[in-house]
Amino acid sequence: MPAPRKMPLIITGSVKTSVARAVVRSGSGRITINGFPAENWLYNPYRMLALTPVTLAPEHF
Repeated sequence: MPAPRKMPLIITGSVKTSVARAVVRSGSGRITINGFPAENWLYNPYRMLALTPVTLAPEHF
């Protein structure tokens, strides 16, 4: 059985010189990108694809 995760969980990823950071915290469940709701940033097909891991993750936290 894996060890319990400490919150907040901070994840980073990079491609070339760009760096993306994600922070997972306990809270209301809202998803923000640079302080704005995710619905304002992505078109629906891309939003569904990008947020799939996030929608599956709550059962692991």
